[in-house]
Amino acid sequence: MIIDRRGILKMAGASAATLLMNRQSLAAEDMPNPKSNRFCLYIHFGSSCGMAAGLIQPVKANVWPVGFFQNGAPVGSNNPLINQHTVSGNMFFHDYLKFLAPMAQDMCLVNGSPNSLDHGVAKNLQTRGSQLASVSAEWSMAVGQFMKTESRKNPMVLSEGVKAPSVGDITTIRAASMDEFQEITTDIKMMRDRNLDPFWDNLKKRFAVVAPGTVNINASLADASKYQIDTLSKGLPELAAASADTNALRAMLGGENLNKTILGCADRQEIEAARNEKFREQLILAGTLAKTGLASGMTIEPLYEDMHSGGSDVLTARKASAAWAYISLFWQWVKSVGLENDVMIIVSQEFARSPYNKDSMNLTVKDAAGANMTVNAAGRDHGLSMGTMFINGNVPKNGRIGMIGDNMAPQATKDQKGTVDSVTQPFTSVNIVGSMLMRCFDDLYPTERMVRKHWPDFVPIDQILS
Repeated sequence: MIIDRRGILKMAGASAATLLMNRQSLAAEDMPNPKSNRFCLYIHFGSSCGMAAGLIQPVKANVWPVGFFQNGAPVGSNNPLINQHTVSGNMFFHDYLKFLAPMAQDMCLVNGSPNSLDHGVAKNLQTRGSQLASVSAEWSMAVGQFMKTESRKNPMVLSEGVKAPSVGDITTIRAASMDEFQEITTDIKMMRDRNLDPFWDNLKKRFAVVAPGTVNINASLADASKYQIDTLSKGLPELAAASADTNALRAMLGGENLNKTILGCADRQEIEAARNEKFREQLILAGTLAKTGLASGMTIEPLYEDMHSGGSDVLTARKASAAWAYISLFWQWVKSVGLENDVMIIVSQEFARSPYNKDSMNLTVKDAAGANMTVNAAGRDHGLSMGTMFINGNVPKNGRIGMIGDNMAPQATKDQKGTVDSVTQPFTSVNIVGSMLMRCFDDLYPTERMVRKHWPDFVPIDQILS
């Protein structure tokens, strides 16, 4: 018999027998039950222009909301490459991002509201679903919290974020490359070379027995401390065992493949020049951690910009395209090793920066015929809309949920074609990510109640869950 637990939780006037059965099922749901190495890669595009970065798309191919662009270009950009769209299902990719069309079936774009024009508040809302960093968990931390098993008592997440109380057992690591990760997880000079036993054995024994006056405050602390100390003295053998996968990923993200990826883009030389090598190294680390299961998530910020003074339609498009090119290559590798259902990539930004700023820059781009042309690229100010792109094998195929209307405000939709729902309430980040976790990682988030452990104000988005 299959029980619809979400239906049970919503049903009013349930019988006593049903309530008893529900209480029994809730106890089982609280136990971690990961099917495999679930991994959440959160890529934060910061305050980049959502239109140039592909996180806000036209109402339909080549048709932008009225008022989206500056005077003289009411329904299009001064950069003609932004106006040319490659269509894949419900997704639209402008010339800088046309290489994303083949992977659109594994993508779902959700437009919603960050509820704030303040950078700090909007970032917390987008990465945590709350204005306060200490209240709600980062998405990757929330995945890690439910990855704890007997063999993984203290999962790691690579992030600089503050931990929330609901993810207290997670070990946060700060590393931006394989070399940094290996260095901070191995104390080569002190432990390995100097052989400091029996000091370390004695230290581990301090955690072994629960008794008044000891330092032990958690039943799993003994095993966790032993694992961590042994790791410092020996390193992580899983990294050496994954060397072939790491090398394959490094080759996949090589410059030659990146250039092949963007070959069809008119402004490809400038896109290639805008590539971020640090981002490439971070993706190599993320892929290795996902494959080995050594960590449950990672947060990366590849774009650092605040384009008020001009250039968004060109400079942002180039930088975002270079980042997306690496993401597309990374996703090819993910699928090649069979992790497309285990790895979730989330690409988002704080706010769409929809309204144009009067300041602008004259920049040269290559047009579709390869000739130089001058573009007067304006800046962008903050806007109350955001885009969140999900990449996973279980997302709605070619999904497009929510839209940005003529008033530059996000609107909920009843389907994936831009039809405005009668409610018209914009989605917020906590609802978007919580709903997507329930859809893609149902072993970790089988019910709304499990989501609310980290985000109490969660309200599911039916379009995602359907």
